[in-house]
Amino acid sequence: MDRGTTAHPLSWLQVPVAAALIASALSLPIQPYTGLVLREDLVVDVIPGSPGARSGLRPGDRLLPIATAGPRWRSVQPPLAAAVPEQPVRIERLRRGLSDPVWLVPDPLPAGERRMMAALLLVASGFVLLGGWVWSERRDRLTAPFLVLSLAFAWVLAPVPRFPWPELGTLHELFYAGFQLLLP
Repeated sequence: MDRGTTAHPLSWLQVPVAAALIASALSLPIQPYTGLVLREDLVVDVIPGSPGARSGLRPGDRLLPIATAGPRWRSVQPPLAAAVPEQPVRIERLRRGLSDPVWLVPDPLPAGERRMMAALLLVASGFVLLGGWVWSERRDRLTAPFLVLSLAFAWVLAPVPRFPWPELGTLHELFYAGFQLLLP
């Protein structure tokens, strides 16, 4: 069976997915735990005894984005983008129409959360390996969508990496949105 050329454009899709998985793995130790369940900027739930509960946040609060200096495309970051374990971060809370500052000191990830993120990373890596293996063995009209779907599942399942540069975070978000569009 002819496997086609190794420089097929779909083969190169594995590179950004593998890079995202590596970034996810390397950033696991610096993932902050806030104890907040967020839906965009709305606090849906607060785990009792968590850093979010200690800072006085309650369900129904809105966390306002932090305006930063720099290019306009990255001038507004998510409220918890600067969160690092054991370092206080100042956020703006909107409760009943009143805005006030709140200091939140995230904890390192609890063991159960860290294991769950590692398990998600392993499953995502399995999708990349499976899709790449099938693609390397047989390149036809059926395996091309299988490869893209496997890579999309891997990207969506992997824990969101924390990048030291905002540009990489924006690039990750663009790829994430693109792969989400491929899933349906």
